[in-house]
Amino acid sequence: MNATTAAPDSSGPSSSSLPAHASPGRRGASVALALGALGIVFGDIGTSPLFRRLSPRQPDRFEGWSRARALPLLLLFLTFDAPFFVANLFKLFDGGWVPVLIGIVLISAMLIWSKGRNLIVEQYLNRFPSLTDAMPKIRERLIGRVPGTAVFLASSLTRVPPILMHQVDRLRVLHERVVLMTILTEDVAVVPPEKRVEVLAAEDNFFRVVARYGFMEQPNVEEILKVARATTLLPNDAGETTYFLGRETILARATGQMGRIAEGSFSYLQRNAVAADRQFGIPPSQAVEIGAQIDLLAHEIPSPRP
Repeated sequence: MNATTAAPDSSGPSSSSLPAHASPGRRGASVALALGALGIVFGDIGTSPLFRRLSPRQPDRFEGWSRARALPLLLLFLTFDAPFFVANLFKLFDGGWVPVLIGIVLISAMLIWSKGRNLIVEQYLNRFPSLTDAMPKIRERLIGRVPGTAVFLASSLTRVPPILMHQVDRLRVLHERVVLMTILTEDVAVVPPEKRVEVLAAEDNFFRVVARYGFMEQPNVEEILKVARATTLLPNDAGETTYFLGRETILARATGQMGRIAEGSFSYLQRNAVAADRQFGIPPSQAVEIGAQIDLLAHEIPSPRP
């Protein structure tokens, strides 16, 4: 999992107002899917300006350029791409359909994964408020706090991780100190050590730890906490630290927003995704995983199952 995946706009249409067979941009997505699959066997069409302009997710402006400025560059690329594409079309029925089929399967899996994660994040953003808004409910539900430090991975810099609210709702207990950790990937290869970790203290012994890594670096949660403890805001209690991880199980139903087949495929991909403890170097002996069953049509996330 990637802790810095951008959340979709929660102001979009709800699952109840949009049938599964009438999702917006479906025709454009089919064009992008076909071009991307053909590009795998017929050249670099998938990354060319032709593909970018036909993609339904591209804005009206081309990487900040006006259309008048981008058009000559587009035509220049097309002078190479279009003849190469047409010349290789004859290979389609001479064995070329095999890599095209593989490309369609791979791109379909990526589109299903992207759509499913966006729907999950949208549900989370609609239900779980910012830390400031959540504190009254946390205080109301809590009956006690236990010694030690709890670490929750948070994809948002402002909102509360869903797993934390699950624990407060059902177990009604939290650790003495709670760390909400967000790991960001910057657009540089390496982030200088002095700019890597930022610690922000909040109310009721809550802390936000923001770690920044370059795209060539591998995040390590233990190293992040070691730097955070050096700020004196957090005590040096590595042995008393518990890492809480979330695991979602998708309920693939025919009435789901993505449909039974797509949701079944997404559920399979979700089950086989790389676990956060392996991705971020979390000690398995100190990790607690809490699962939740999610219906992509539901307005609320069902209660977790330990």
